[in-house]
Amino acid sequence: MSAGAVRKRGFPMQKEAQKRAENQLFIGIDPGQTGGLGVIDANGQYYGAWRWDSKAPINIYNRLILCRDMVNIVYLELIQTFPQESKGFITRNQATLVNFGQWQGMLIAAGLPFVTISPLTWQSKMGLTSWQKKQKDGIVCHSPLSLARSIWPDAPMEHEADSGKAVGLLLADLARRDSLAGIDRAAIQAQAKAKAKAKAKALRRMSKLY
Repeated sequence: MSAGAVRKRGFPMQKEAQKRAENQLFIGIDPGQTGGLGVIDANGQYYGAWRWDSKAPINIYNRLILCRDMVNIVYLELIQTFPQESKGFITRNQATLVNFGQWQGMLIAAGLPFVTISPLTWQSKMGLTSWQKKQKDGIVCHSPLSLARSIWPDAPMEHEADSGKAVGLLLADLARRDSLAGIDRAAIQAQAKAKAKAKAKALRRMSKLY
């Protein structure tokens, strides 16, 4: 078979692969009490966004199921707790922690690949580092909601309560840009965790020598 024939036969497959890539969706999730879900396509265009409804999480789950065959990756904002947090932190933030668990459960049940992303990471990548402090100090800067509105002006985010949808869309856009750049944050996190574990093990060995 000639090289020309091989190229000709392979072209439809390449075209099909390109079409699949163009039809991919990226999802971002803010798991907070006023959180939400944001979805964009491979070109960064708005696809959909919904507020979190703790009384009817099945509605969000059904939306995940409907688009799961098109989803490339889901970025879920990480909820962290620290020992130094003030007394009563867990009690006051119980709903948020429960939401975080529900989101993980729904993603696993739907068979969707997801990565947890810390607020510090995604805000830094989206140019929103310390945005709350800056606004408090009178510095003019974007909030997640105003930034999302500027990027997707046609998305339904008229109210302050839509901030969760805005965060979701920004996380989805970071997922899309990471995919284009070939950045695998799950692998990066796994490597960092392995290094930290190895370092802790080495420190324990050294402590036994003294």
